[in-house]
Order: sequence, then C-alpha cells, then structure tokens
Amino acid sequence: MQCTNCGAELQAGATVCPSCSQRVVLTKESVAPVKRARKRADAHDGHERRRWQMPAMILLILVSLAAAGWVVSIVLNTTTNTPDGAATRMMSAYGSYDAQGILDNVTHSSLTPTDIAAFKKQVTDGKASNKGLPWVKDVKIIKTTIDPADKNSATVQLTELILDTAKNTYSTRNETLALVKQNGTWLVRLF
Repeated sequence: MQCTNCGAELQAGATVCPSCSQRVVLTKESVAPVKRARKRADAHDGHERRRWQMPAMILLILVSLAAAGWVVSIVLNTTTNTPDGAATRMMSAYGSYDAQGILDNVTHSSLTPTDIAAFKKQVTDGKASNKGLPWVKDVKIIKTTIDPADKNSATVQLTELILDTAKNTYSTRNETLALVKQNGTWLVRLF
C-alpha cells in the first residue's frame, strides 16, 4: 500500500504516512491486506495457544496420577507396613516360591551376591522337587507383639499348613517370627 500524497510505501494497517505525516485514507482495497494479516495473526495466536495447551494438559494429568499414586502408597504402606503385614507377605512369598519376594521382606544384609544367587536357586529347585505345591498355605496370624522396650522389634505368632515333602501332604505348624523395623520398614529377621 502506498501513500496517496507522497507515494511512500506504507505498512499494512498504517493510519499516518511516516514520510509526509499525511493521514492515510483507507479504501476497500487497502483494508483487505490488513484484514488478511489480522486473520493470519489470529490464526497464529490460536495455534500458539493450542501448541502449549496439550503439553500442559498432559503434565496436569501426569502430576495428578503421581499424586494419586503417592496417596495410595501412603495408605497401603501404613496398613501393610506392620509386623503382621511383613510376616504375611514373607510367608506368602515363601509359599509361592518367590525368592525375591522373600528377600524383599526379610533381613539379609549379611548375604553376599553369591549367597543370594544360591538362595534363589534353592527356592527354584524346591519348587521343582515339590511339583509346584506351596511350601506353606493357609497362614493365619494369631498374635502380634511389639516389644515395649524397643518399638523397632516385634514378634508375630502364626499358624500355617506346611508341606511334608516326603508324603506331599500338609500338617499344621505354629511358628513365631522375630521382626525388626529397619529404615521405617518392618522385616522378618532371618539372615
């Protein structure tokens, strides 16, 4: 678009000529490029908004899921991070030949990596020789006692059915497990 007074080139949307300071007369032809430029700018702004809205929405969803997971872990940890919860988890892992589950719920800092590998092999071999029958089943907690002198020490009395591997039958056994709280987590004291 050009100034009708001096012929200088005008920028789209200019209302005064920068060369002669003459007021620009807008005609239908001179307004059309301005409208197109505004539409392009509006479309660009809308695209820019949409471009950050999706990542922001995804981030909001991820943060919400993480917060929900944190709350669930707190609730589960406070209800299962108890001496009887640790004993139940360990006995369940023991019954299902879950070597890592056993190790996750017992004290074993004295075991070397070689000891741990040998333990895992022993558990796998036990499952094969017992034809997959659970080592223990029907575990029931009878009594949990936290030591009044040491709140990080407890005992759990339980009853269970234990496999007689020679006969492939089960017999009832009462057992008392010693537990210790390490780094805020209850563990069965074994190794």
